[in-house]
Amino acid sequence: MSDELATNDVERLIGAMREELHVYGAMLLTLDCQHSTTAQRPGSPFHEALRTLEFQTDEVRRTRNRSQSLREALCLRLKIGGQAITSEIMTRLPEDYRPLLNALMDENNELFRRVQEMTLENVLLLSHSVEAMQRLLGRLEDSCDSQGFGM
Repeated sequence: MSDELATNDVERLIGAMREELHVYGAMLLTLDCQHSTTAQRPGSPFHEALRTLEFQTDEVRRTRNRSQSLREALCLRLKIGGQAITSEIMTRLPEDYRPLLNALMDENNELFRRVQEMTLENVLLLSHSVEAMQRLLGRLEDSCDSQGFGM
């Protein structure tokens, strides 16, 4: 495989991974905003954040699929089985690109982990809010059952 072909493939992969990194960062920012608005006050900002997160989830899927396709193409070009960038693949790439690819992989993995973590935190926050509202609703219903609305 010529270095020029490998360089073009690697540069496309780097571009895709940078785009993925950007999308994760935007998603973390939105999750942080949702976390803040949910903790402070329910309402319109929460629903707007939810719509944004749904869009960003689609973007994550799109960028991850693109990165995955480019990784698979690179593996085929290098005649290496598998879909992930392994140490075997890294040793066959131009040396100038290895640190950048490693850094992008590490950062994407870290942001993915943080997105999952913050999403779970937000789910717990929402669950607590729902439970509190259900208790409130139950207390309201109990008070209506015992006293009724009679005159």
